[in-house]
Amino acid sequence: MAKSTGTVKCFSVDEGSGFIAHSSGVPDIFFQLSSIKNQDIPSLSTGQRVEYEVKVGQKGLQADEVWVL
Repeated sequence: MAKSTGTVKCFSVDEGSGFIAHSSGVPDIFFQLSSIKNQDIPSLSTGQRVEYEVKVGQKGLQADEVWVL
């Protein structure tokens, strides 16, 4: 699957999830904390650049295999 890049639009530590704004302007992509592959990253901040794959989840598209750049 092709990798995409974007920036973290928002992230909730309490919920363990957030949204990524795709670099090409397509709709925001949902992600869960468990999808972050950098093991030394406990949380994400708004504006952080990430690389990810898109998969179909229970409620639509979501980011998977998220790497903080």
